Amino acid sequence: MKKKVPKLLGYVTLILGISIIAIQSLSSITGATIGITIKFNTLYFILGITLTIIGIILSTIESVVQEPIRITKSRKFIKETKGKNERAINRAIGKLKTGLGVPKFHYQTNDNYLKVDKGGRITYENRPDGSIILTGYIPSSEHY
Repeated sequence: MKKKVPKLLGYVTLILGISIIAIQSLSSITGATIGITIKFNTLYFILGITLTIIGIILSTIESVVQEPIRITKSRKFIKETKGKNERAINRAIGKLKTGLGVPKFHYQTNDNYLKVDKGGRITYENRPDGSIILTGYIPSSEHY
């Protein structure tokens, strides 16, 4: 299950940076305070640019925190995969964990499945808590 970090912090930082640059550019310089004002103007300008860049980065790039997906093997799955190509099955389960596999839905049997090499299929259920239960294995010789 993925948790997306909200973009609100990025937008707030972006607005803060732009407003610091705008306020800094509207400040007036008088003769007696030229040296002090120039130092503060430079400091505020650098701060404003930095906050603007950080705001743009945070608002455009979504940080994704990946939680490990719990995968449970049912008794039926363990029984059906005995003596089959374990390496290919484990590779398909790994793809299911990382999201690299292409999960499909079979509308006649209402099963989610993931292809293993050469036509075998792993059927599974998605639970509301984000966990996955592997419910069965269909070899290539027994397609629907």
